[in-house]
Amino acid sequence: MILAFRFIFVAAQALGWASAQAVVGPIWTASPFHPHAIPLAVRSPYLNCWAAGGNGSQPISNQWPTLWDMSSVFGWAVFVRVDGTAYRILGQDPADGPQQVANQTGFSFSATQANSSTRREMLRSPPPSLALLRCPTNLVLQSLPAIYLAISTQSTDGRAHSIQVYSDISAEWISGDDNLMTKWSTNTSSSSVIHSVHLDPPEPFTVINHHVQDATAYYGMMSGSAVTWQTTSDSSTRNQFLASGHLPNTSDPNFQPVGKNGRFPLFAISSDLGMVASSSSPVVFALGLIRDPAIRTTSVTGQSEDRSLYFWTEFPSAFDAMNHFISDFPRAASAANSFDSNIRNAAVAVSSDYADLVDLATRQAFGMVEITVGKDAIGNWNTSDVQAFMADIGGSASVVDMMFPAFPLFLQTNPVIAGALLKPLLQWQQGGHYPHPWATHDLGTQYPTVTGDTNGFMMPIEESANMLIMTLAQARASGDVTLISNYYRILDQWADQYLVSNAMNPGDQNFTDSILTGPVVNDTNLALKGILGIQAMAGIASAMNNTDAANNYSGIASTLLNQWQSLAFSQDGSHLVLGLGNTSSSLSLPYNLYADKLLGFNLIPQTVYDKAAAFLKTQTQTYGVALDSRSSTASKTDWALFTAAALTDTDARNTLISSVRKYAANQLAHVPFSDFYDVSQGTHIAFQARVVQGAMYSILALQEPSKPIVPPPPSSTNTLASSPQNAAVAGRLTTSLYTMVSVASLMAAGWSVNIL
Repeated sequence: MILAFRFIFVAAQALGWASAQAVVGPIWTASPFHPHAIPLAVRSPYLNCWAAGGNGSQPISNQWPTLWDMSSVFGWAVFVRVDGTAYRILGQDPADGPQQVANQTGFSFSATQANSSTRREMLRSPPPSLALLRCPTNLVLQSLPAIYLAISTQSTDGRAHSIQVYSDISAEWISGDDNLMTKWSTNTSSSSVIHSVHLDPPEPFTVINHHVQDATAYYGMMSGSAVTWQTTSDSSTRNQFLASGHLPNTSDPNFQPVGKNGRFPLFAISSDLGMVASSSSPVVFALGLIRDPAIRTTSVTGQSEDRSLYFWTEFPSAFDAMNHFISDFPRAASAANSFDSNIRNAAVAVSSDYADLVDLATRQAFGMVEITVGKDAIGNWNTSDVQAFMADIGGSASVVDMMFPAFPLFLQTNPVIAGALLKPLLQWQQGGHYPHPWATHDLGTQYPTVTGDTNGFMMPIEESANMLIMTLAQARASGDVTLISNYYRILDQWADQYLVSNAMNPGDQNFTDSILTGPVVNDTNLALKGILGIQAMAGIASAMNNTDAANNYSGIASTLLNQWQSLAFSQDGSHLVLGLGNTSSSLSLPYNLYADKLLGFNLIPQTVYDKAAAFLKTQTQTYGVALDSRSSTASKTDWALFTAAALTDTDARNTLISSVRKYAANQLAHVPFSDFYDVSQGTHIAFQARVVQGAMYSILALQEPSKPIVPPPPSSTNTLASSPQNAAVAGRLTTSLYTMVSVASLMAAGWSVNIL
């Protein structure tokens, strides 16, 4: 009898999966490599569950999963009984009844899947065959924060074996404070059994220890005569299953706090597969973490507005949404496999190391994005009002200089989501709520409250240029000029009233790198971004048939670039220096060249790229190239991949890619893929689980052909989905207008366990 456990993490529209198999022995192989942390259920900023990876880490059968911070425990257990002997697959609780720990022997991952293998006695597992993806361009499915755990079995010794599977979650999923009171229920019907638990009372828009306090956790599966369930105020439910292989279908009426005095309410479901002589169909659990409303923001008129996740436009209740999610597993699995194959094939054409980084980054980046919908004046869902928001691990909302490196992921997978991310930033600023002539840094510092920040942290050149570049890139990727048309005034303001006068004279203003390694006067890289922002405004004006403005901005950008070239190089002309006019031996990673390639400007001469590539080859350390000369070893993975994508020298490009991949695979950290690291020692410096790793898609985004931009008619409205393309994507569950495969659809995190 073979035990093969596969965990598939899927979100209706964005999915990921992980698999675990059981095998005796000390061998623990990894493919393509062993990451610093293993993504288990990475579906939203709060449904964001990981297991520690890296050197010396415990197998998933001997550790509790945690939030992305790697300290807040998510109670989530999985047991399998084979001929009366129980094996623990996930979790860590020696106080439970008789059990054996499944020994992890292997691990692999893809864009949507992460597989960990364990084995007992004569057990082994076949290659993974399931992955979960729904309709990749459907915003309803993409916005539903839910994942699957699917378990199948197969006998390999030719004999029949008695198999029962069990899983539970604790109330730890709904709060960062174990002392708060909970309330639960179990909904049973002919189609499903679904547990639910929430705080009593919930605390809307409140976050404690990175946990949102107003979510309801749902855990369920399809009904059947072999399905049993139990809710208890302590761990006795596990002992019940370990002893008997089933549960009593009872719910404890005595509500308890999340985890006071070591008592953690559990919500369990089991399924008896009977005697399995060959193989069984998957047993599918579904886990959701849903809140409504999800986001509090500022409306066009400046009033507070509560927004809901987009899936509510199609489902009258969370139970209906979860029922649909459970029943849709087969289609989701097939779609995820297809996405994995397509994205891997495209990335491998660059290099296998590049494909590995793309696979690792996908779920992490999508896991920090939420897609919402507003209501009209009479309270009906306004499906043309689609807005997406991005959470930062520090609590900030839609940070522009984090969105910018992540943007290639959204451009390549679904530019509708890219537009939805830009819309709230554009709308709030054009509404007159931001009192400065440059673009804001973020939309507030207390996510999921996203009401703007009028005098918070500022990066004037950085964010103004970022917004102009992203807005033009989104229009070219989608062929939709709606955002440009609706927000032309604020876009023009950032270019005309700020960048034109300041791009070549940044002074010592803040930008991404200055926060990490210290201030710079007239940073060379920042000035280049400002110039490219002006050129992006030329493209924006051209999209509106404003030829005079387009020519004017293009001429300014060309003039400024000539000035930049005269000041940007070292005295010997070999490389770009840190600060304009600084002809010393200082250096800077020229990642802002990327926008010139992404938008096809060809503004920057080929000689600049050639010199950059030649010099970077001389600066490569064990794990990459330093960000600049202020720190001889600190660097960022996102900027390294932007630089690699911009270079036309294939050897230099691949060296940078392989250096970042080497860092991601060195097992020296135990946190989700960190972007700020030491290129000499390969150690994690700061940050983890951030959306910026969407920059791994930088090369793939260059390969997507631009769509013709057609200026809108004068009657176009101020909505993201006013174009035929976007309106269709915002439609019914079966909508599939875009031909691209959306990674967003791949994040519908599902988890599959195969028991052979």
